[in-house]
Amino acid sequence: MEGDSVTLTCRSDANPPVHTYTWYKKSGDQSLPVVSVQNYTFTNINSGLDGYYHCVAQNGIGQDTSSEVEINVQYAPRRTTVSVSPSGDIKEGDSVTLTCSSDANPPIHTYTWYKSGDQSSVVGSDQQYRFESINSEQRGHYHCVAQNGIGQDTSPEVEINVEYAPRHTTVSISPSGDIKEGDSVTLTCSSDANPPIHTYTWYRKNPDPNWVGQGQNVNITAEHSIHYYCTAENKHGSSVSNNTYLDVHYHPKNTTASVHPIGEVVEGESVSLTCHSDANPPVQNYTWYSHRQGSVSAQLGEGQSYNISNVRAEHSGHYYCTAENKHGASNSSAMLLNVLYSPRNISVSPLSDLKDSVTLTCRSDANPAAHGYTWYRETDDGTVVQGTGMSLSLAAGLSGRYHCEAQNQVGSRNSTAVWVFLAVVFENDCAWHITVMYPVFGAILVIFLFLLVILCCRYLKYRRLQTSSTEASQSNAQGNSNPVYANIPTTKPMVSATEKKGMAHTKDNDDANDGIQYTSIRFKTNKTHRPPTRSPILEDGLQYASVQFRRSEPQQATSERSLKETQHSTAKQQELSDVTQAEGECDIYSKVNKNPKP
Repeated sequence: MEGDSVTLTCRSDANPPVHTYTWYKKSGDQSLPVVSVQNYTFTNINSGLDGYYHCVAQNGIGQDTSSEVEINVQYAPRRTTVSVSPSGDIKEGDSVTLTCSSDANPPIHTYTWYKSGDQSSVVGSDQQYRFESINSEQRGHYHCVAQNGIGQDTSPEVEINVEYAPRHTTVSISPSGDIKEGDSVTLTCSSDANPPIHTYTWYRKNPDPNWVGQGQNVNITAEHSIHYYCTAENKHGSSVSNNTYLDVHYHPKNTTASVHPIGEVVEGESVSLTCHSDANPPVQNYTWYSHRQGSVSAQLGEGQSYNISNVRAEHSGHYYCTAENKHGASNSSAMLLNVLYSPRNISVSPLSDLKDSVTLTCRSDANPAAHGYTWYRETDDGTVVQGTGMSLSLAAGLSGRYHCEAQNQVGSRNSTAVWVFLAVVFENDCAWHITVMYPVFGAILVIFLFLLVILCCRYLKYRRLQTSSTEASQSNAQGNSNPVYANIPTTKPMVSATEKKGMAHTKDNDDANDGIQYTSIRFKTNKTHRPPTRSPILEDGLQYASVQFRRSEPQQATSERSLKETQHSTAKQQELSDVTQAEGECDIYSKVNKNPKP
């Protein structure tokens, strides 16, 4: 450690004994003799004696060199300083680095930064303290403390002077209180800057800036209420104060109305109308009026602002406001609110009905007026463009559904599709005549076709009934052994006494026997007798026919013949039931169930 007493001793085994000891210190690539003693003593060692040493022992026979030993003198930090980069003027927003340098052995292990000499205010703990973007609040005096295992050292303070352009510029008015027209007023401009302000400039806003004068203070005569502001300037820049209103008492004047947003207003947007007036004391009441074309002025409401949250075309018109205070009232000029909207109320109508063409016209309500029209025709393959322009001329062969699209700078919209029927008429001059037919023609055509279908169906049904009756009669005439139904001329069948007794209670219904009778006949396979052929009518399943009974012969003879005819016509039947007799001619409708072939 620096200041200590250190002794280097050289020993060697020799015979005869060593008579000379010489000490060397390494300096670069060579060693230089220092002293010729066996014991080399440093009574107050310092860092300048640091280095590598060795000794040479010599007797009458020869010499020998020792190995090197290092003398490392340790000491506390010293000559501690702070450097600032960059040097020169420091402007607000610059990047600034403070570096702490110190001489110490062992090296410094701790650096501590302080501001304004107050060691309790630690701001950093590295060798370098950086300001990435320095500001005026960081200006002041800084120093650092360097410390190693032996001690510490404090650097001198350095001043960080941060320069900046003017800011926080304000205007003050004297005297305070009410100011009347004609009073003398002093305006004062104040600003924070480093270096200090070298130029003050005054402006009056009416509404554009007007130069008033220069100097930190300016005297004016209060003629009317107006805004004043000043600019403060140094070598780094300038700053503009807020507008300061010189409050001079007078009735409202310069009353104006404004609209926001500025420019074109599209239907559906929000619009705010604002009333401005120069008055003192301030305007106590604002009233809004509208004046639309063809109507008288109407009061809308009160307040400095009048808001329309969802503006419509109906809101178009002139608007103005009235500003009032205790000294009087003043009206603004009328302001036009022009609401733009896309085409609407689009309609299609024929313009003419010519012999060889028809013209459709597209009309719409829009602001601005529609600048383009497109016509479309709906076909089986989709919608196709038929033409452009406000009118569309159609010739023969172009029947269908048509609609038009109207466009302006706001948007576009389609009309309702209309049917256009182009009827072709042959005239004396052999020309085709085209007229526009309405959907009534289609409705009439559908009704006519419907009635025609009903008549055809009824006629076909009548024909089928006649054909079925004829085929059944022909089948019986050919001696079919297994008929289903036939026209059977007969009288009332024979019944037994028991049957008569059972039928006595139906006497009241005799009058109904002249009507239509229904029965069910079930065929079964006859195992004892099978006819060689089957009736083609029975092969198809159920058959219906008409059976007629006539009372033209005595009951007994008629019954015998009827029994024979019935036995002949019901070959292969096992059962015939529920046959209802009639007192005269009647028709019987039966349902026949036939078993399939075995």
